[in-house]
Amino acid sequence: MEKVVAVGTEALRRAVNADEFLELTRRLAKLRVQVLDGEEEARLSHLAVQRSLDDLPARVIVIDAGGGSTEFVAAEGGSILARASVPVGSRVLTDRLVRGNPPGTAALNALRAEVREAFAGLDLPPGAVVAVGGAPPRWRRSAAACPRTRRPPSTAAACGARRSGGSPRASPR
Repeated sequence: MEKVVAVGTEALRRAVNADEFLELTRRLAKLRVQVLDGEEEARLSHLAVQRSLDDLPARVIVIDAGGGSTEFVAAEGGSILARASVPVGSRVLTDRLVRGNPPGTAALNALRAEVREAFAGLDLPPGAVVAVGGAPPRWRRSAAACPRTRRPPSTAAACGARRSGGSPRASPR
């Protein structure tokens, strides 16, 4: 290994003790953690998709769904058209709204309402969805939350993209 680059995302953007954590990490692990703003996190997600998948459609929407935030990038031919970071993620929503396992109807309705409200202001052009991050494998199981007039989220496999090297990307179950 030549070089380690450590980055932090929404958890460190929100943490009240972020400075203390960053100092401990620097002192104990000898790592300087760069805390990315949401727009840079979105840009890097797009760059990772561009570099790791072949056969991408001309226009894509990269969605990086994490625990603390969700980043969106609309790109065409490798150029970013728009990007946004929304401070809504699976861990934050679960901690705030879900009390049981499995969650009850009221919790699911609250989750749907929160997500719709948080994402309502997004103004992204249409494109094939490429999902990255920890939450996308669960997206297909959650497709019922999408309005019937919209297509459920797809993955890189659904839009025909292949990993660099030619192997098909596995679809989530």
